Amino acid sequence: MYNHELVDSLRSTCTKSTREENDRLYKLMLEGNQHAVDDLITGNLALAIFKVGVFLKQYPHYSHLQDDLISQGFLGVVKAVNGLLKNKPKQEQKINPTGYIAWSIHNHIINFLRTNGCTDCLSSSDADILIEDDSYEDLYALIFTYCKTPLEHQILDLRLLGHTLNGIADITGTSPATTKRRWKKLRTRITRNLKNF
Repeated sequence: MYNHELVDSLRSTCTKSTREENDRLYKLMLEGNQHAVDDLITGNLALAIFKVGVFLKQYPHYSHLQDDLISQGFLGVVKAVNGLLKNKPKQEQKINPTGYIAWSIHNHIINFLRTNGCTDCLSSSDADILIEDDSYEDLYALIFTYCKTPLEHQILDLRLLGHTLNGIADITGTSPATTKRRWKKLRTRITRNLKNF
């Protein structure tokens, strides 16, 4: 019961950080600003709650796991921010902290579901995501950096959860044609860029 109260409180007090705000806080964090670290974590707790909400809309029979999934999402936020702090980028690297945090939330939720035998909602691509090797973490974080809009980010996230394009259109409130067009552009951009990785 405690977690429900905590989540409800966070929903009403946390505002989701924008990509621009995360970029600003990330730069401050790299300069050693501890408040930026704290703000980057708290500003993205709402993202974890949102991602769990999207998942539970598609798979309502897992609603009894809501608190556990949100806790895993929160762990993903903390781990991502700590990872960003620990692994400072080379000068030529462009890091998308929002993409990295979203990927970490996704990975923690998927790992929890897999560990607890909730495999009916996992796609075959999720098996690859569960690898804990740092190089794979970097690769999946890199994939999210190719999202140019929040909608593309959401489409990629839902695709990695195994949703069909029509299902994603329903969830995001966009037309199936728009969703397919955005997915095709995003997939082409990712493929083109990964050839150089």
